[in-house]
Amino acid sequence: FLSGTIHTVEIGKGIVRIGNNAFYNLQSLEYLKFTDENVVEVIEGAAFAKCTNLTVAELEKCTNLKRIENNTVPNSGFSGAFACTGLTSINLPPNMEYIGIYGFYDCNNLLEVNLSDIQQIGGMCFFHCDRLNKVTLDKIEVLGGSTFSGCSQIQEVVHIRFGNPESM
Repeated sequence: FLSGTIHTVEIGKGIVRIGNNAFYNLQSLEYLKFTDENVVEVIEGAAFAKCTNLTVAELEKCTNLKRIENNTVPNSGFSGAFACTGLTSINLPPNMEYIGIYGFYDCNNLLEVNLSDIQQIGGMCFFHCDRLNKVTLDKIEVLGGSTFSGCSQIQEVVHIRFGNPESM
């Protein structure tokens, strides 16, 4: 989708994976909706990258979602699934495991992220999210390099436990 006037994308049952670059640079996209019957397990790299008007993504409704990956297509540019979008907040579903490198890179409108069930976050995942001010972590085990670099507005980081308490 290099151009278009699609404002809402609704993902229903039957879609297990949203592929690399699926909606890349769809500037008119504003709302990403997931029905209660969705079975999405993976969102691949750059799937929604450069959808600059995308302000709402109902990721918390993706109860089967385990991974938001980075792009594996050689020489494809942006790798983060939601890099350079207009998202203002992120609430991820329970039991989600992984967000790949550059996942939400340069999301300048992002104010708050709830990563309470995430186990692993790739490097530079929130790099240059200039307005990000609150991050909630709970089950994090691996935090990639420069994950929050350039996030000069962070005022609050909440974590209930860090890593596996039995091994600490």
